Amino acid sequence: MMAVLNFGEISDKLKRGDEISLKSRTQRYLELSRVCGEYRMIGFYPKIESPDGDDVTSQRFQALEQYIQSMWNDAFWSYIHGSFPACILLAASALEGALKYRLFEVIGDERAISKYLTLDKCIKRSMNENILPNDKKHRIVRAASRVQKMRDGLIHANRERWQPEIVLFGTPREHEVTGSPDMRFIREYKTGARMGLIHTGRVLGHLFPQSRPY
Repeated sequence: MMAVLNFGEISDKLKRGDEISLKSRTQRYLELSRVCGEYRMIGFYPKIESPDGDDVTSQRFQALEQYIQSMWNDAFWSYIHGSFPACILLAASALEGALKYRLFEVIGDERAISKYLTLDKCIKRSMNENILPNDKKHRIVRAASRVQKMRDGLIHANRERWQPEIVLFGTPREHEVTGSPDMRFIREYKTGARMGLIHTGRVLGHLFPQSRPY
């Protein structure tokens, strides 16, 4: 018969895990604070300033703002706790929500925030509407595209399908791991997560310039 743990036993188990991973989490916090600044680490929510009101349009803006802020915050903490694939997906979700917010703001119709409008199409539509620079080589557009490619590669298992030998038998650098023995991660995901945060933050700063720290 499988033993059932009580609340105290589970709590002690989680505390031991926290103690083991504290050094790694602290190091990741420092990594992000260096590239993003302490302001963005502990107090940065995109300051979007959605319109007040109880009408459907205002509520849609408010709900999208809440979504963007939530995804962005969760992406940060996923990185700190070592959930690198989750960090990539959450950062991309924050970006998609932000683009749909601006599209609805500019176009003002239901099609702008269609549930079938993917991140790739959001980027292209935003370029056409001058929400993003209409230049594929512009650093903001390139940042958005990199986030989208990282997201697509992860959710579609592209590396696993097309480059299994790299995933399974890669070079030492490809499979360099970090963290305690019970928390081992391929460095590629960690680097991708960190860059995903940097690129997403860059685009959010462009979309909502009032969010930039002074």
